[in-house]
Amino acid sequence: MSLKRSTLCVLFPLVILGPFLDHLPARGAANSELISIRTPSGVTIQAEIADTPRKRAQGLMYRDHLKKDHGMLFFF
Repeated sequence: MSLKRSTLCVLFPLVILGPFLDHLPARGAANSELISIRTPSGVTIQAEIADTPRKRAQGLMYRDHLKKDHGMLFFF
């Protein structure tokens, strides 16, 4: 029971405060979750998802480099 309660104590503030934290700067690629996309030719690409206005606005700005098999998907 204490595990459920402690999980709720962590998740509830995040749900309540999440919308107010949107003004914080976006994290770089090292901290973003990547998804694997396999092309019809068999190439696998690791991609970040830009699915919020903030992520789309920042995009790949401030990146010094991008690995050969990495990219970003922009959803509007």
